[in-house]
Amino acid sequence: MVEIEVANRSGIDEATDALAFPIDGRDPVPEGLPRQLGDVVLCPQVVGEDWRAPLVHAVLHLVGYDHGAEMEARERAHA
Repeated sequence: MVEIEVANRSGIDEATDALAFPIDGRDPVPEGLPRQLGDVVLCPQVVGEDWRAPLVHAVLHLVGYDHGAEMEARERAHA
C-alpha cells in the first residue's frame, strides 16, 4: 500500500493528491504567538508537475475553508 493511502483516512478508494492535517485546530492562540497550521502531504506520483493547486487546496483547508464557492474562488486566485 502506498504511504499516502495509509495516511488518507477518508475511505475514498482513489488516488489522493494532497492531504491536510491540522495541528492545533481552531483554538484561540495567545496574541504574539504564531499559529501552527499543520502538515500537508503531497503525493508526487499523483501531482507530478502540477503541485501548486493541490498545495493551495490543502492549505486552504488548514486555514478553515471547506469545499464550496468561496474556497474555489481562493484556489483560482492563488494556484
